[in-house]
Amino acid sequence: MKTLNLIFKTSIFLLAIVTSQLLFAQNTFRCLEFSTPEIGITVGDDGMIMKTEDGGLTWFAIESNTIQNLWKTSADDGDNILIAGTGGTILRSTDAGSSWVSMQSNTSTDLFSVYSREDGLGFTVGRNGTIFRTTDHGSNWEVVAENHGNDLRAISMDGDNGVIVGDKNHIFFTTDAGLTWNQPNTALPFEFSFRFVRIIDRTTVFATTTTGEIVKSLDGGNSWNIVYSNSAHDALYRVNIVGGNLVSVGDNGKILVSQDMGENWQESTSGITTDLYCLNFADDLTGYSAGENGVMLKTIDGGFTWENMVYTLHKLEHRSSVINGNVTADNFKLEQNYPNPFNPETKINFYSPVNGNTSLKVFDVTGKVVATLVNGFKNAGSHTVTFSANNFSAGIYFYSLNVTSEHGNFSKTNKMILVK
Repeated sequence: MKTLNLIFKTSIFLLAIVTSQLLFAQNTFRCLEFSTPEIGITVGDDGMIMKTEDGGLTWFAIESNTIQNLWKTSADDGDNILIAGTGGTILRSTDAGSSWVSMQSNTSTDLFSVYSREDGLGFTVGRNGTIFRTTDHGSNWEVVAENHGNDLRAISMDGDNGVIVGDKNHIFFTTDAGLTWNQPNTALPFEFSFRFVRIIDRTTVFATTTTGEIVKSLDGGNSWNIVYSNSAHDALYRVNIVGGNLVSVGDNGKILVSQDMGENWQESTSGITTDLYCLNFADDLTGYSAGENGVMLKTIDGGFTWENMVYTLHKLEHRSSVINGNVTADNFKLEQNYPNPFNPETKINFYSPVNGNTSLKVFDVTGKVVATLVNGFKNAGSHTVTFSANNFSAGIYFYSLNVTSEHGNFSKTNKMILVK
């Protein structure tokens, strides 16, 4: 009987992993953003946003309230993140990706890339030569260019210098923080469609193409040279610097590394033939790449060797939502429980600027609700709830606040640790 129970429990565990992998396999990853080797988000098709707090082993699906494809993220610090997507989609998070608010972009044009920095300046670019600019972290956007030229696919900036690249050799560069954008004086020898650009140090820039080239500029984007080309013409979708090396990823699992700033390139073994669309390094050694069919790779040596990750996906109820009108997600507060770690009791403080139906639930790491602390109407204001975990096992838990009112729906989730 013990053996049968063990087999049954093992089967359930394996089924959970397989189910999670199948859920992921239905999606395509378009971009990764890691603030530390453990904490990161990924976005993709059909409004997919996911967050991890354990280095990619476990991911929680976060409600984006959109079915648009999400193409690019940009973090101006650890908490503020913007996402650009099709249909003029701009999403903003002020809590490191735990909740998201839809921003008014004033366009329905597909947006493929976004950039933001700490002082609030940002840009998004997209179809038909669209360029929009923000000066307040994405709350408001103004038109720089629209419905003019070929599709623009990527933007990168360093200080006041920036470069935008797109289809059919479309390149623009700025030296005045985007007030003016210029085209290169020197034409490239062939017509390329670019997919990514990365400024290294204001003057040194790399860009990738759909036909497998990497081009380099040493004057901030005014002139370019081809530094890599593959005979198979596998598209390259990212190029990033890590430590003193460059890493690029693309079609058919191709991963390239350069140790001399692009003069020479060597292939790393990815172990897959799946297209890789995104690449991000949390530090000089730890990096992640992901792409089609839910594939995700991890490196801990700066990109020379990669491991195909096995992960699980959990869905929590109402993790985030859009707030309409004058009430925004910034007005709500769900504080970190105190003490944390705790044993056996901890207090949770939250603030709502509106009256509304309120729930505060506790989840285990599988996404199962293990306690309901609040479930009913609450007046606007500050509230404190005590969670007693006398009958719970030690481990990681999550608590999720959801407030529904005439202004919309707000939700946020935090992590807490029970020790015994």
